[in-house]
Amino acid sequence: ISAELGSGFGQIYKSGNAGASWAPLAHQPGGGYGRGLVIDSTGKIVVLGDRAQGFYRSANLGVSWTNTLTAEKAQVRTIVKDPANANTLWAVGIDPSVHQAVVWKSANFGQSWVATPVTGIDTSMAKPFALAVVPGSGKLVVAWGGYNSGTGQGVGGVLTSVNGGKSWVAATGLPSYFSTGISVIVDPTVSTTLYATTNFGNYPNGLYRSTDSGSSWTSIGDVIGGSDFYYTGAARPALGKTPAAVFAGGGDLFHSTDHGKSWIRHDTGIAVGDVISVADDLRTANGIYANNTEGLYHSADAGKTWARISTWGGSTDTQAIAVDPVLV
Repeated sequence: ISAELGSGFGQIYKSGNAGASWAPLAHQPGGGYGRGLVIDSTGKIVVLGDRAQGFYRSANLGVSWTNTLTAEKAQVRTIVKDPANANTLWAVGIDPSVHQAVVWKSANFGQSWVATPVTGIDTSMAKPFALAVVPGSGKLVVAWGGYNSGTGQGVGGVLTSVNGGKSWVAATGLPSYFSTGISVIVDPTVSTTLYATTNFGNYPNGLYRSTDSGSSWTSIGDVIGGSDFYYTGAARPALGKTPAAVFAGGGDLFHSTDHGKSWIRHDTGIAVGDVISVADDLRTANGIYANNTEGLYHSADAGKTWARISTWGGSTDTQAIAVDPVLV
């Protein structure tokens, strides 16, 4: 049996039957603005990052929650696991007490957090949206964006740190304007290759690749053509599954099995709606989940075709899926 928890506006839902049916948790944490969700290797501890109410942690798979860092100190945009340490989490967002973009690190899977400023982001007009940790080097990659009302221009970029956030360097090759909803991910098999979306469809199509761990970027949107790209996701990163695949999408869904050199549109069975994230189905060699504003989908053939397995009861902007690694 697999259990996934979907974090979206207002509620967290839990499924105990591989996503066929869902029910909201009896005790909901946070302010209804979940932006990151992770489950530990034991399958019992869940950590939620909330855009309005900080960090929450559950030691019993969502039955009860503890607010481990409050709204006064944390507005969270995303949470990721450290690829080198199962107990370490990283997150990015804003500390409203000092009006500063920060990365948080937890060495005890969300029980406590230490903040480090992200220099180079003017939080009066922009905010961080996405974070990746490069396997091997531990390099931090933060994507940020916003809008300068004075100039009428979007702003944004990518910042990298090789020392845990003590200092930051701006990446090259990206446009000077981003928007909301951007993402950055690590290729599941080539750790120095990363992908980023800008959610700005005219430069061109908003999809970029880095082959040097996020220091420089090249547009690959024109390789695909015809679609704007708002989100990226990686599948097959665990258990030695093949083929490794990277997904990119907005209204359409494309995937690549050659590290972004070529892309194929495979969204048969997915209703119109921005695909927000993908996750491995840990039960099968070729199973993948994807979610968009219309529901949750499952592919049994490594992303070639999809079947809807759940709906959210309306147009609900589901932000994350986490698959329990034990209950599969």
